[in-house]
Amino acid sequence: MDTATLIENAATLIEHCREDGAASDDFIPDEVAICFPDEESLVLFVKEAIQDYGLENFNSVEKDHMSRLDRIGEGFDVRFEFLRLPGRSWRFECMFVYPGGIAPLHERALRENGGEPVIIHISFKLHNVDEYGQTVREWPTRHAWSRKAEYSNSYGIFSYWSVNGGPYWKPRVNLRDT
Repeated sequence: MDTATLIENAATLIEHCREDGAASDDFIPDEVAICFPDEESLVLFVKEAIQDYGLENFNSVEKDHMSRLDRIGEGFDVRFEFLRLPGRSWRFECMFVYPGGIAPLHERALRENGGEPVIIHISFKLHNVDEYGQTVREWPTRHAWSRKAEYSNSYGIFSYWSVNGGPYWKPRVNLRDT
């Protein structure tokens, strides 16, 4: 998928989800994530997004480890590039999963998308661990979603939720800066 189409598809999805969240007085997402099959395609996307479409690359994480909390022993390393469209309060999380780890949701999504970049999740930030805990306890009955995986990394704790596959909903809490 070309850069323009990927930006448009991701932006359309998050804008729609933000409208739904605001209309229902529910959570309002602030991040849409795109998973890339290899580091080269991630780097090319970021370069084109900046040069050709005016996105700002405001943060990069060369390598962070995702430790799975609901299945001991699973985890993976990931590279993140965070981009923002001018005038938007939400962001793109562009990611690449390094080989050698266990990332079943990401691997499955890429495989099902023919090895092309895939929108992997829509995310929103919760204020503290208590709010995160309340959210993940209520979701199975409130939204009929089930938790597919839960992780911790250098940033905090997050989980992936869906009815049946992605893109996933990803509540997250920042533990690093609190």
